[in-house]
Amino acid sequence: MKEFVDLHCHSYYSDGEDSPTELVKRATTIKLQALALTDHGTVRGIPEFLHASKGKIDAIVGVEISCEQSKEGVKDIHLVGLFIDHTNTKLLSFLQQAQRQRIVHKQAVIQKLQELGFKITFEEAASFGKGEIGRPHIAKALIHK
Repeated sequence: MKEFVDLHCHSYYSDGEDSPTELVKRATTIKLQALALTDHGTVRGIPEFLHASKGKIDAIVGVEISCEQSKEGVKDIHLVGLFIDHTNTKLLSFLQQAQRQRIVHKQAVIQKLQELGFKITFEEAASFGKGEIGRPHIAKALIHK
């Protein structure tokens, strides 16, 4: 029998649509052996994920971190960490700092959109998410308007 896993999924704590519990339900429905929750820049969904997966599926704790490589121009790189310690204080501090930087970046994106005539606010975009504010939330705010 073949065993399938998903080592990279996002909940609504970053740019996914489903709760960690809903992700576990979907994974068990399609009979995955293991599932990794790797939200962008946050581990907020991990406790719910671990609780929901207990006895149902092998849960892998992870996170996705955005990085930049400036050699030969700036390149956006997404680093996926698996089997992490989601309670590590150094990691949590790093993720908080990165979150502050993402907020500043997303506010700048929205400012540029406002200058181009789009009437959306950061608060409107944030209302479409439950955690990190990303491009999908800005897009939903634009579509909503």
